[in-house]
Amino acid sequence: MDNKHTSDNLTVDIDNKLIFVGKKLFLCFVGGNLYFQYNYSVVQVLSSSMLFWL
Repeated sequence: MDNKHTSDNLTVDIDNKLIFVGKKLFLCFVGGNLYFQYNYSVVQVLSSSMLFWL
């Protein structure tokens, strides 16, 4: 019975770690996506203004 309780706690601990890592990965993904989109639009604006000046 004691063993079961310990393994349950371990499972909960692992679940919490997975959720934590998942949230971090999700935030990194969203942040990276926004960063990429922002950079992409900046590059487009810069390149179009460069073409305009050429």
